[in-house]
Amino acid sequence: MVTMAGSLLTALHQQFSALTAEISTRIGRLPHLPTGDKAVAVLAIERQLEESAELVEQMELEERERSRDGGILTKKSRACKTEMDILQKELRQARVAYSDDILSRTALLGDETDDPRAVLLSATDRLENSSRDLERGFCMTTETEAMGRDILGNLSKDRETIQRGRERLRETDAGLGQGSRILTSMMRRTMQNKVILTGVGLLALVVISLVIYFSFR
Repeated sequence: MVTMAGSLLTALHQQFSALTAEISTRIGRLPHLPTGDKAVAVLAIERQLEESAELVEQMELEERERSRDGGILTKKSRACKTEMDILQKELRQARVAYSDDILSRTALLGDETDDPRAVLLSATDRLENSSRDLERGFCMTTETEAMGRDILGNLSKDRETIQRGRERLRETDAGLGQGSRILTSMMRRTMQNKVILTGVGLLALVVISLVIYFSFR
């Protein structure tokens, strides 16, 4: 199981490396693109960054599973997060440094402006970021809730197992008590039988002695 988890973790890391390499290449080409193509390229890069974040989350889950199963915790996800932070920083710098219009600068740097289009673009950008944060928070909440349900289910099974064990122990104690009473009764009857046999033997001895005595007389 640890080998399968390690293979999956390696595959995820390879996908992440290939994806981030493509992102880095696209960021490097961004300053040389025409103005109309830059917005499309930036959206494509952001989508790839989201895919990279999902791969990192999957790697984190696999690392947790490996740690629970006794596997070696590699912490590749931590290095991948650092690499993602660097790429996001490079993307922001590229957009700021090579923006061809005041709208992009306003949306990225948060400069105050009286242009309604700039205000709308900035608000839209914030709304999209908030939506992505909410989606990630919802996914984490769902995963936590599922883990909580699994833990509660395991605790319930353990409780049932303990209760069944207690019931069997009570039944065993009751059986031992009954066996002890039966054994005590058998020992009492054995003693009574011994006493009766002893009395009968003594009586027979007395009768034989009397018969012999009177026979000689």
